[in-house]
Amino acid sequence: MKAVLINYGWGRTVSKRHKLINRKWPPLDLLNCTALLEKEGISIEVVDLNVKKYSDEFINHKIGDSDIAFITSSPIDRWQCPYPVFDEFILFVNALKQKNKIYIMGAHASLYPHKIFKQTGVRGIIKGQPESAVLKICKNETASEIIECPNVDLNAFPPPAYEKIDLNDYYYELMGKRFALLETSRGCPFHCLFCFKAMYGDKVKKKSLQKIKDDIDYIVGRLKAKNIYFIDLEFTLDKETAAKISEYIIEKGYKFNWCCQTRVDAVDYELFCLMHRAGCKLIHYGIESGSQRVLDMIQKRIDIKDITEAINMTKKAGIETAGFFMFGFPGETEKEMNETISYATKLNLDYASFHPVIAYPETGFIKNKCDYPDEFIAGVVRTAYLKFYLKPAYMLSRLFKPRQALNQLRLFRGLIG
Repeated sequence: MKAVLINYGWGRTVSKRHKLINRKWPPLDLLNCTALLEKEGISIEVVDLNVKKYSDEFINHKIGDSDIAFITSSPIDRWQCPYPVFDEFILFVNALKQKNKIYIMGAHASLYPHKIFKQTGVRGIIKGQPESAVLKICKNETASEIIECPNVDLNAFPPPAYEKIDLNDYYYELMGKRFALLETSRGCPFHCLFCFKAMYGDKVKKKSLQKIKDDIDYIVGRLKAKNIYFIDLEFTLDKETAAKISEYIIEKGYKFNWCCQTRVDAVDYELFCLMHRAGCKLIHYGIESGSQRVLDMIQKRIDIKDITEAINMTKKAGIETAGFFMFGFPGETEKEMNETISYATKLNLDYASFHPVIAYPETGFIKNKCDYPDEFIAGVVRTAYLKFYLKPAYMLSRLFKPRQALNQLRLFRGLIG
């Protein structure tokens, strides 16, 4: 059997309405699928339209040359924040031929399986985490039109098949090129009202330490990745595993930069110092708001004091920080939005990202709407970016990182436009 796995490309670097950044990151879930299928002797080709643009004729040829095709609208780095409007993705699929070979997967397929199945007329729809479902389909173990396999075992995955793509095509402007994604766990035990977790399910799934070591050996030792994002939702929630990963990287003498994401109440100074020695360059934090009332309202379960202490602790350990903020929570006031902007500019952050709240289905906000029009929230987002990044002290600090500053400037123009 021969299969082709396709990652749809959304085109714009920054989406106009919601200011979502479309980064050139590897489609990790497709590479997991590839590794599983190749283990079964199935020939695989990966086509990533997010990094290279191909004609419909080229895509139709690839599908025609295969026995089966899988197309995702949102690889793993977009599972939490897919594009809310996906009409152009439907148009893309409907322009393809031989739909009897095509399965659609990703966040949109998971939210609207029957709608997308009807709109496109494809062979089937995969809901949720795709790896086990793709394997079942290729082994002819299911003939369903809507397929869901929620019990994904990360320890059954071989190392993701990064040899199927060119690492030079991928980069993160805050890290560098030859950029890869890895995961040590999948899911989150917390229940913030705004968080979209339809792709993850309710349970946190963990990868064994040996499997994590195998992934690092493969992607760093063999394929020479220079920058890695451990894309777990909460990397340091399991501090023991985070420490053992860091110790292994040091023990092996691997020299690469890496980053992660975690909560401000899952910090530890000694662990962060160890992570820094192992090459951790950056930690992302979901801060969301500078108003304690708003944090309590969205059930974030953190205190403003926790945020300030976590950022300072991270910086003290020698690791850069990035904070995510949102505006437009139902019930949030204009005063509280301004409090968030003020707090963000005073925090000791290296980078900050500001976005309108998106009320995704299956979140606690889907039945509630923001009290302000979209245009107003867009203005607040723009003001936040201007006040944070145009601080004289911040602009002066960027002079010592000219290449990174240039990449940031390109994004900045799209984000405030």
